[in-house]
Amino acid sequence: MEEQELKNIWKRSSNKEDITINNNQLIVSFKSKMERRESIVRRRDLKETILAVFGIALYSIIIFKNSFSVSSIGGILMILSMSFLVFRLYNNRKSKFTKQIFLPIKEQLLQQRAFMLSQAKLLRNVFWLFLPVFISYLIFEWGDSVFKIVNASSLEFGLIKNVHVKVITTLFMILVGFYVTIQNKRAAKVNWEPLIKDIDLIIENLDKEK
Repeated sequence: MEEQELKNIWKRSSNKEDITINNNQLIVSFKSKMERRESIVRRRDLKETILAVFGIALYSIIIFKNSFSVSSIGGILMILSMSFLVFRLYNNRKSKFTKQIFLPIKEQLLQQRAFMLSQAKLLRNVFWLFLPVFISYLIFEWGDSVFKIVNASSLEFGLIKNVHVKVITTLFMILVGFYVTIQNKRAAKVNWEPLIKDIDLIIENLDKEK
């Protein structure tokens, strides 16, 4: 075997070793970051599920204790909106993407990547989850008041005062929606996009090791 060919073999072998060492370091770092993110996601899902279940119970009691009205339609829609939110959280759980455990490392990484993409998409599209809740709130909060205003010959002081309160709470809900949307889009960009880039690099290095 010629000297140059030996040098080329040694060089290729050295490159593979460097890639393997570098990839092992990337995997260890990625695993640590991913475990922190998964812990945050679990806490978030638990907190939002508890709040949604509490909201569903509260609106169910309100609807049950009051006669059917325009606002009760909003209450029903609110229950449906919060139920849909719980469904979306459940549908994006990690176990959905990691059903098969005993797979080659690359397949496990691809499953992890699918989970991260799903979480990032959920955060970027949080506005569309908040919108049904907000519309339901408007119907619940304003339904009967608007009906009274339209049908009343003159506004009573109590009704006017009530409208002022509803305007303030509605503006507050708009601010909450804006804040939640911005924060979640930022979380998708800051927390998930770098991890997706990391896992793409690991997969690329695994392909080079072949």
